[in-house]
Amino acid sequence: MDVIRWTWITHASIWGSVIATFICVTIIDAIPSLRGY
Repeated sequence: MDVIRWTWITHASIWGSVIATFICVTIIDAIPSLRGY
């Protein structure tokens, strides 16, 4: 990833996507009827 300027928006986007991915994977793994990836 090539980022020229690191602003709070950049940090919020990157960390937000990491947290959202973790939450989605946790929810998918917690529901027994859904098979995890």
